[in-house]
Amino acid sequence: MDAEITRILYVDRHPVARAGLAALVAGEPDLILIGEGTDISLAPRLVDALKPDLVVTAIDVPDLNCFTVLDSLRRRTPRPRTLIFSEFQHDGYIARALDAGVDGYVTKDAPVSTVRTAIRRIAHGERFFSENIQSRIVPGRGAASADQTRTSRTATLTAREMDILRCLSLGMSVKQVADTLCISAKTVDNHKTKLMFKLGIHDRVELSRMAIREGIVTA
Repeated sequence: MDAEITRILYVDRHPVARAGLAALVAGEPDLILIGEGTDISLAPRLVDALKPDLVVTAIDVPDLNCFTVLDSLRRRTPRPRTLIFSEFQHDGYIARALDAGVDGYVTKDAPVSTVRTAIRRIAHGERFFSENIQSRIVPGRGAASADQTRTSRTATLTAREMDILRCLSLGMSVKQVADTLCISAKTVDNHKTKLMFKLGIHDRVELSRMAIREGIVTA
């Protein structure tokens, strides 16, 4: 087969989603969907049988086996490129995807043109994250290369900042947080400023919404 054609394996338990990606790829001369799967745990077997250039997968909530499988795929020779295509954009999922070495992460509300661009760029050796995912990724610490040092915004918070985030998200005032954690109100204010800067958040309402979305507190 022509080396310019990207061979794609798509794993998603939802038939409508699989049909959508099939339609997205159909008619594109350089893209071909060579196989579909419903269970991410079977992806290694499908990779062995079909030898795709690119594995596209959803996030298999609630088991989250996809991150373990994706991590195993990157250790193969030859290694298929990997793309998460999901409706979820939680920091926790983004961090696990980066730890698993994925080559891209695009949310399902992205324009069709963005998905096609992601597939093509990843297949040609680049990494691609849709804008809403990219905005949640920041440089990490202590690794040797740019690819190794990226992490989610929430993962950059210290343990103390996480404590203060939980308290603030529960509606506590700065004084109440200080009393609860046995620290000064000034210290709480300093941590609050730092954690909001790290998260790219500018008000308490947005902070609470983020904490609920990420499962840091419950609604």
